[in-house]
Amino acid sequence: AISLFGTTGGYVAWGISVLAILSTFNAGIMGGGRLIYVLAREGNLPKWCGKMSLRTGAPVGGIVVLGTLAAISSVVIVTYEWELLAAVVGSAIVSFVYASFMLATIVLRKKQPKARRNFRTPVPKPLQLFVVFLLPAMGLASLFSQANMQLQPAIILAGLIVLASIIAARSRRRVGRAVSVSKASQT
Repeated sequence: AISLFGTTGGYVAWGISVLAILSTFNAGIMGGGRLIYVLAREGNLPKWCGKMSLRTGAPVGGIVVLGTLAAISSVVIVTYEWELLAAVVGSAIVSFVYASFMLATIVLRKKQPKARRNFRTPVPKPLQLFVVFLLPAMGLASLFSQANMQLQPAIILAGLIVLASIIAARSRRRVGRAVSVSKASQT
């Protein structure tokens, strides 16, 4: 921006970048806070994580959890100079998450074609399926985009996948026990 628009252009670009970062962080905190609330309500997290503000309806417990985790991880990342590593792994995760959302939407529309929907995409299904496969490919490519990091990003992502799988299996077992107890009490 500086080479095109001078010093003023550099300041404008910097200001726009800061606003984009703040709005993205705010959206992530609010959406993530609701996710934390639901996980706490279902018993997967401590009850205090699901605390809601009676006045605003904001998921206060979830926001505190996410804000604390964001602050801690920011300090760790900056202290150990892991900015690029976090960005590469984060971009791969986002690519997989968006592909999963798109695939889930396609599957739900196939299984429940008559369900009421507020939005119907004008994008043809073959293009949607192409993007479902393109996004993870781009995520994988990002893991190996920095030659000096070698396999470090892929190893970290694999570790995060294993951790998420363990947490999901634990949650399924707990929910399965709760369902069987509920059925037993009904009989």
